[in-house]
Amino acid sequence: MGCAPSSSRPELPTIFKIFTSCVAKFSSVVVLFDGLDECGDAQLTDIISLLSQIGALPIKVLITTRPHLAHVEQQFSEVSTIMIRAQDTDVKKYINQRLDKERKIVARLRETIRDKVVGNAHGMYILKRI
Repeated sequence: MGCAPSSSRPELPTIFKIFTSCVAKFSSVVVLFDGLDECGDAQLTDIISLLSQIGALPIKVLITTRPHLAHVEQQFSEVSTIMIRAQDTDVKKYINQRLDKERKIVARLRETIRDKVVGNAHGMYILKRI
């Protein structure tokens, strides 16, 4: 069940066997797949295949993704969905706090930055470094 020493990555079935043996050692296991929407098509296919196999194990799975991958949910039977959206007031508060740390930005430019970010957030609260 091991991997031969080389620079290649183990195949998905090998990873799954190792994962299954690890799960058996714990009374409760939660697996998090974060940012599923950031995967390429090939990666997404592999992960969906893995999720199908994981469904037979006594574990809980949490997946985070943006709404455009909602079709993935339809491939599984017992799925609960929680939609989380940032409110404009939350985004505005966060941006104001970040901009307050930048002393060199004049008030008018701060307003422009804040308004643009809030206007383009569309409920997403993911911001790179400003």
